[in-house]
Parts: sequence; structure tokens; C-alpha cells
Amino acid sequence: MHFKPFYALRELGLVPLARYAVYQFVQRSGWLRWRTPTFAWEERPLEMWLRSHVPSDPEGYARYSETRTQPFFFQDVGRLGVSLKAILGEDVGAPVEEADSALDGRYRLFGQPEIALGNPPNWGAFALTPSGSEKTTVGLERHWTAYDLNELPQDVKLIWENSRFGWAYSLARAYALTGDEHYVDGFFALLHSWREANAPNKGLNWHSGQEIAIRLLALVFSFYAFNQALRERGDDLAELAMMIAIHADRIPVTLLYARAQDNNHLLVEALALYTTGVLFQEFKDSAKWKRLGRQFIVQALEGQVFLDGGYIQQSMNYHRLALQAGTWAVRLAELEGDPLPETSVDAVRRMTLWLAAVVDPVTGNAPNWGPNDGATLLPLSVCPFGDFRPTLQAAALTALGDPIFPPGKWDELALWLGVEVARDDTSMDDAGQRRESHHRHEAAGDQVGVRPGDFRQSGIYLMSGQKSRGILRAAQFHSRPGHSDQLHFDLWWEGINLARDPGTYLYNADHPWNNAFMGAWCHNTALIDGCDPMLRAGRFLWLRWSNAKLLGRWRSKDGGLEILSAMHQYRSREHTVHQRTILRVEDRLWMVIDDILGVGEAGVRIGWNLPDAPFDMDERTLSVYLQGSRVSIRAEGIQDRTALYRAGELMAGEEFVPDSRPYGWYSPTYALKQPALLWLRSAHAQLPMRGVTKWVFDKTVMEDIDIGWLDPEMGRPALSRVEYRGMRAET
Repeated sequence: MHFKPFYALRELGLVPLARYAVYQFVQRSGWLRWRTPTFAWEERPLEMWLRSHVPSDPEGYARYSETRTQPFFFQDVGRLGVSLKAILGEDVGAPVEEADSALDGRYRLFGQPEIALGNPPNWGAFALTPSGSEKTTVGLERHWTAYDLNELPQDVKLIWENSRFGWAYSLARAYALTGDEHYVDGFFALLHSWREANAPNKGLNWHSGQEIAIRLLALVFSFYAFNQALRERGDDLAELAMMIAIHADRIPVTLLYARAQDNNHLLVEALALYTTGVLFQEFKDSAKWKRLGRQFIVQALEGQVFLDGGYIQQSMNYHRLALQAGTWAVRLAELEGDPLPETSVDAVRRMTLWLAAVVDPVTGNAPNWGPNDGATLLPLSVCPFGDFRPTLQAAALTALGDPIFPPGKWDELALWLGVEVARDDTSMDDAGQRRESHHRHEAAGDQVGVRPGDFRQSGIYLMSGQKSRGILRAAQFHSRPGHSDQLHFDLWWEGINLARDPGTYLYNADHPWNNAFMGAWCHNTALIDGCDPMLRAGRFLWLRWSNAKLLGRWRSKDGGLEILSAMHQYRSREHTVHQRTILRVEDRLWMVIDDILGVGEAGVRIGWNLPDAPFDMDERTLSVYLQGSRVSIRAEGIQDRTALYRAGELMAGEEFVPDSRPYGWYSPTYALKQPALLWLRSAHAQLPMRGVTKWVFDKTVMEDIDIGWLDPEMGRPALSRVEYRGMRAET
């Protein structure tokens, strides 16, 4: 443990650690408390934020607002509503129903089903609190620096989520579709309630610069979405503008923390400052906010996006969040007439193509890899939370100039951002080819090389048949990992995420749910001697990074056979290596070979997370029944004991874990866990050890496959060749 500072310095770098140390000092010294004093809203009215020539009385400011020339994404929300009806079709009533639910006190948090919180809700209550919790609220009367997030009785995100104002987008969509000012009234009723409970710099909702930034973007969006009604409601318009100014003024004070994190915190906070500076030039500090925001947007996009398009946080959901922020920034700069540098726009392009490659084309879902806190910057779609198509379509139209998907309900976000969905056949064909080139492999023979499915900087590798696809995680870390998931493997079959990542659930909770799903034990990989391969140094921090290495990938000339192999060394067990080789035989068979190499004896465990489905299990085969089909999962080696868990309960096999409560769960979004299956096999023996898992979709296929096996050896795949019905792949 005494080596943690050394590893932190070596892996995280001096500059980020120095920034974080300075931030901690200024917070503990009381400087931040002095710099962000509490005050009543009326103590800093709109007048003090405006330039001297701008009228501050409500009627005068309303007249001034009508003369503003800086365009937003949309100008006439009524006309937008007509287009929105055409896009949504039979789903046109969904946004109105969601808005009505919000006014009835039922809200969607983290993309979950509606939950009753009241209208107005208690803004200091922990929503979605687990059953049996003793304390469900926190007072909001203290200065924000007086709260220790680690000492709260529940996860702070359960308070923050409703104060991100996702309900504002729901009410704006309903107003666009109906023109009913009832939704404008409802918006301001909730806003007044929030104001009364959250005086500036008082309470937990002023603790995080990113939370303030997300709320600020919702306020700006609402300013424009409700603008037609607000022309006759000068008091409401002035109040909203004043809240925008106060929120923007709060962000720069703690920007040092975001710079130390150098992730979505910095990008989102910079976006909020830039947006306010561009759109509200009547504010005294607008030029400073615009300059500061643009500077850090450019820095974040150029520094946080890998050359292959992956995102620094190594999380699918954070990738989407960053792509939404980048798309907003590129689009707004374009409308302003001062586009972002080409390097920044290109970063958004690369992020778009990367995400398009990994998203399932049938469902729009992505692997549930890395931290997933349920965050979405722009909840402007009737598509489910897990559907990434709305973000991809808007980003592609903005940064690439072409759609990725054919017209559909996922076009709504693009409509709100003011980018048209091309609908002619030529553009759709070009877009389809562009997407295909980034998610399927070329049938280019059996040589080893970089292929379209290789994202080496991000550490993911794609394998694709016609109906199935596999994704391997094998990273050389360039930034701190969120999860310990080396050599985790996702398998998708006809749109079903068959072998999956369990997700995140909660960052802060009582044992065993305290960010429980970040370790190797719950991923589709190997666990050796019950120890994680890296050093867990905090709730969100891994040190002694275990880097993976691609050994190679090979395929037959027609692409029907495919082999991929990678390895990584266990930092927690000297001279021990996990080596994984994956074989695809058309869409009939997927085979995963795990070689554990080293010296001495070891206890090895292989785990697979599966959907909650009917099953049969015998000594070596688990059969799962999905959509009327049977998938057989057969095991060889590393199988002294087996166990199948569902929702913490042993369903079959032998109990051999000390605490099974977190076993057999799936978290599709934050604060939500659902029953799932987790199949474990374990053995204790002399190294090397080999385990084989076969995913069989055609029971006749095994008879025709000729495999050349190699003995376990460090640095080479488990197979020398594969032959099947005239196809051949050699390593």
C-alpha cells in the first residue's frame, strides 16, 4: 500500500496530480468558500449581470431579447413541432405523456421507468433509495464545501439526477408538439420550487461544476424552447436569464478540478461556458466565458479523443456523453460563424465512426463497458436509454455530413440541433458504406495486420459474422481505467447481448454494492487466485495497470473463419499471464480458449454473464433458451467446480464463493439492477492451465471442423490452423 503514491505519479502524471492537490488545498483552506459565497437570488438580480446598455427591467429585456441575432439550433419551436410529428409517427404521443407525468410528479431518472417523487419533488431527497435505507434526505442549507460526499448516507447522484433538469427537455418537447403553454407554466413552477430550495452556493446541488454545467445547458435550451411564450412573460424571461448568468459565473471557480480530471467534467463545463458566452452576449462576462469555454473545448476534444476515435474514460456511456457535448459544440460554433478548429471537428468525426462500429445495428445498443452512471446530456428521443442511434445520427449529420441510419424516430435529436436528415438513396448508400467499413472486417487473407475492426489505442477488437459479433477488450492504457476488464469478451447474436458486461449499478453504497462491478471478478474474463490483476486504490482508481498485448488476428480469405488472440500479465501475481484466443466459425460456433501461464499452482476462475433466460445445465454444458432458439455453451478444462447464479442465488452447481449477493445481476443503467445469469467454473492446479468455452449455434458444426491445437506457450495463440468446408485460416 505504501507504493500507491509512486504508482499514482507514474501512471497518472505529475500535472493532473498537482492540479488535484491544489484544488484540495484551496477547498480545505476556505478559499473556495470565500470565493463562492452564499446569497439570496434577489441579491444579484439580472441588472448586475448585464452590460450597461441593455435594459434590465423585465419588459425592456424581453424586447431586447427579440433583437438578438445570434442563432440557436432552432428559432421557431412551432415549426419544429410539425417536423417532429413527422419523425415520431405513431410515437408522437410519447413526449407529451412523459411531460404530463413530470407535471404529475413522476420522473425518468438515469433512463429508468418513471418514479413518483412528487410535484414539486424534495430536491434534497435521495431518489431510488434502496429498500431498508434509514436516511433518505439531506438538508440543503449549508455551503456546498461543507458536505463530504464520502460521508453521505446514500449515493449523491440520487440527489443530483433530478437537478440536472432532464424534465425541462420533456416539457419543451411537449410544448413544441402541442403549443400548450400549460407546459411552460409547469416548467416555471418546478423552476421556482428548485430556486427556493437551492439558494446559490447552498446545498449539494452546487457541489459539482459538472452538475451545474449540465443544469445550465438545460436552462439555455429552455430559454430558446419556450421563447415564443416568454415574449409576453417578461418576469419569467428575466428570471431565467438571471439564473443562467449565476450558473455560468459559478463554473470557472472550480474549473481546476475539471482540469485535473481531464475527462467529461472538463468538456461539459467548457461547453456550458462557451454556450452562455456565445448566446448571451448581453452579459458582462460573456466574452470571458466564451473564450475560456472554447479554449477548453478545443483542448478536451484534441486531448481526450484517441486517434482511433476512442474516448479517454474507456466507457461506452461516457463516450456517448462526450460525443453529445462535442456535437453541440461543433454545431454551435458553425452557427456562430466561427467554426472550431479542424482538429476538434475531426475528433468528433473519429468518435462518431468509433461508436458506429461498436453499436449493434439491430438494436442501437452498445456493450455496457466501463463506468455507466446513466448520464445523458441531451434526452431528446423516444428511443430507450440504451439506444445510441439518436446520438450517432445527430453526430454523423453534424460532423460527417451524412446520416448513418435510415430515417426513423432516432432522428429527433438531430432535428433539435438543426441538422437535416438526408433521405435520398445516394446519401443513404454512402452513409451505409461508411458505417460498414468501420464495423466489419475485410476478407483480406490470413496475414496479421491492422484491420477496420482494430481499435488498438482504445483496446477493443471486433469480430463479425452475418448474425453474430464479438468484441474483445485488450487495452494498452493511456489513461486511467474505470473498470478492471482486461480480456473481457462480449458476444452478440441476432441483436442479443449474449455474453455481456454486468454494468455499474451504484458508485457509492453499502457493502457489497459499493461500485461492486468494477473488478475483474464480475467480467467475462479469468480471475487468478481470487485477486484482481491491478491494484484498487480508491472508489474510482486503479493503479499498477495491467496492459494487454495483441498477439495477432487471422482469417480465411472469404472471411468465414476468424481467429483473434491477446494476452495480459497479472500485476498482482508475478510472472503469471492470461492469454485468450477466440475462434469464429461463420455464425455457427464461437470458441474462447483461456490459457493461464506461469509457475507453481494457482486457483483459476472463468466467468460468463448471460441474459436472464430459461436454462438447462449438466456437468459441462449450459443451454440457454432465447427467442425460441437454444444456445449451447460447452466447457472443457478449468472445471473442478461449477456454479450458476441468478440474482444472488445459487441455481445449479456447487457454492464456492464467500458472498454470492452481487452474483447474477445486470445493471443496464445507473441505480438499476436486474436478475441475470452468471456461470462460473473454477479449478486449482499446476500451471499452465487451459480452459475452453464453446458457444454452439449449430449442433452439427463440430463434426466438420479441423483444428490444429498448440500447447500453451506465452506469446503465441492456442491454435495453429482451422479448416472448415474448404475454408482455412492459419496463425
